[in-house]
Amino acid sequence: DRHTVTLGGKTVTMTYLGAAHADDSSVLHFPAERAVFSADILQVRRLPGGLAPTVGAWIDALRIINAIDFDHALTGHALAGTKKDAADLLRYLEDISSGVASGIGAGRSLAEIQKTLTLDAYKGFERWDTTREAHIATVYATFKGTRPR
Repeated sequence: DRHTVTLGGKTVTMTYLGAAHADDSSVLHFPAERAVFSADILQVRRLPGGLAPTVGAWIDALRIINAIDFDHALTGHALAGTKKDAADLLRYLEDISSGVASGIGAGRSLAEIQKTLTLDAYKGFERWDTTREAHIATVYATFKGTRPR
């Protein structure tokens, strides 16, 4: 789950993130540099392309990342950012999860939830306009137990 290596006086810790995105997702923590790197899970002002295998796996992974003491968030596919950016992505996933759950609890259809759960706080994120509805559909299907493995 966790492995630390020290070479040339520099230390890096690799922590397994669970099954979010892929079975081998991890985060590298460089404590002296106060930085973390995660190629696919960590996104800065950018929404993930998909939420496989589940939004819960993504939330768990981002909670692990956000529990690390760091200032600099380094990614493999987007901008570099800060710990606030990592917290913003976690908050997006928690907000979409609670919004979809509330909609289901109120008896709303997927289409109704997609129309009303706008998540405008994240409108400035890359992919918001192209993935928000797909994310809602994925979370909806997961919560309803209809999402294929």
